[in-house]
Amino acid sequence: MHPETVFNKEVGRMMRNSRFRDLVCCTVVDEVHMISEWGTEFRKCFERLGELTCLFPNIPHLALTATASPNAISSLIETLQMRNTTRVLANPDRPNIYIEQKERLSNIHKYEKYDAILCDITQEIKEKKSDFPVTIMYCDNLESLGYCFQYLTYELGKDAYIPVGSSDPENRIVAQYHKDYTENMKLHIINELRKETPKLRLVLATVALGMGLNAPSISRIVHMRPPTTLEKYLQEIGRAGRNGQKAVAKCYFNNSDIAKNRKGLDNAMVLYIKNNETCLRLQLVQHFGYHNTLFKGDPTNCCSNCRSAAEQKV
Repeated sequence: MHPETVFNKEVGRMMRNSRFRDLVCCTVVDEVHMISEWGTEFRKCFERLGELTCLFPNIPHLALTATASPNAISSLIETLQMRNTTRVLANPDRPNIYIEQKERLSNIHKYEKYDAILCDITQEIKEKKSDFPVTIMYCDNLESLGYCFQYLTYELGKDAYIPVGSSDPENRIVAQYHKDYTENMKLHIINELRKETPKLRLVLATVALGMGLNAPSISRIVHMRPPTTLEKYLQEIGRAGRNGQKAVAKCYFNNSDIAKNRKGLDNAMVLYIKNNETCLRLQLVQHFGYHNTLFKGDPTNCCSNCRSAAEQKV
């Protein structure tokens, strides 16, 4: 249930009932990192989840996340009012995901900054059609998402459908996903992505396409603009390669994306984007408290910085 539901008057009354409390054997908070991300300003009930620990003091309490730095973990334990905790930790590195960063045009070019990226995507879809790798393209806002979707729709024409020439919305191989989209179409997109071989090949999305998505078919994540934190970045690229297949995470950026006046931008993200020399994968896992990556293969398959360094040695 949502945190807001937990603190609903009727639900709260039920949880304080002694008979109900005797039946509860454990509490679980999934995606617990959202307390830090949303609890301060957006959804205040997230910060109140520690009340569950007080309400049920004699049972185990479990909190789960794939993206929390050591400092964040300590902060979350305090917020949840947990005591005598046991931490079960695992390196978040995903060795099958190739990490790439690429600079794009400045924001002076309001829409042109996307055109070169979209042109390559369009050509690849036309060439590969149903073999185009299933891709999530994250756009920073509805305006940029709308532009990218209209561009692809116009340039692809009849090639935006399988079979070619169909006009049924459910036969589109390109879709958009955002909070204002119809529930039926959002459900269709989620169900398609969960298939091993979906007809849908490219989804342009805001952060509304997020938590809880387990889509084994996704092989590529494209960020048209960097997220504001490494936690968000790791969460989003982690939606690729869920079946262990080779995957790609490509992040486009310009100097405006990492300017100090960008709201919510974390310094760790700035340093990550500015890094064009050392291993991006190592920098990412170091942020989460690890000193080594799980990747042990050819450097050219690690990240764009490692590939560039390897090619310069040849």
